[in-house]
Amino acid sequence: MDVRDPGWLIALLEPLQNKDVGVVGAKLLYPDESTQHAGIVLNQTNLIAHIFHGLAKNAIGQYGFSHMMRNYSAVTGACLMTRKKILD
Repeated sequence: MDVRDPGWLIALLEPLQNKDVGVVGAKLLYPDESTQHAGIVLNQTNLIAHIFHGLAKNAIGQYGFSHMMRNYSAVTGACLMTRKKILD
């Protein structure tokens, strides 16, 4: 992974200040800047889907959700942050 924003750690840490947030993930892009990971959802048959996978960088997506911090069922293990207390 290549970090593009020097404030990325603070951006992950900030939501964890809310005690109701357990894990925070990052939006990851492919080299062509389309979306690789932006959250994981479960469908009605409990199959997982990577939300906005393949969406072009400048595409807004439904209701602009691809550019907003949101709650999802899971995040990718490729880049996530949680509190030590949760791991313990």
